[in-house]
Amino acid sequence: SREAPHASHIIAPAQRVVWAVQLAVEAMDDAFGPKLNRDGTEKQPTRENIIEKISGMRNDPRDRPSIIGILQIFGWALRYAPIMFRCDRDCVEFALKSHGRALEYAHPDLRDNAEVVKLACEHDGMALPWASERLRGDKG
Repeated sequence: SREAPHASHIIAPAQRVVWAVQLAVEAMDDAFGPKLNRDGTEKQPTRENIIEKISGMRNDPRDRPSIIGILQIFGWALRYAPIMFRCDRDCVEFALKSHGRALEYAHPDLRDNAEVVKLACEHDGMALPWASERLRGDKG
């Protein structure tokens, strides 16, 4: 007759699963940070987190939704975006709506576009120095 398995033989595999899940959660928190503060309010990413995230993106159209999501909230991050997104009018306009001075990091062709410069200056008059020389001299 066989002996019944000792409780430690049953608990040990279950405990390993619990530890694996805990380690996975900790790894996600390390990568993205916990979503809530201890008081239950939503945790905001640090400037360093945002820079790391956006500068890790590729010059790949598949990253466009993620880039736009970041720029809608943190327009200043356009500075760290891959070049193809700094040339993309939609991405630049999303950035300008939250941070007009992001015009500084837009492609020169966009800094020479009257509509783009107007959008930037509507959100921050201090964006004007980043407009093209032609537009800065425009009296109309």
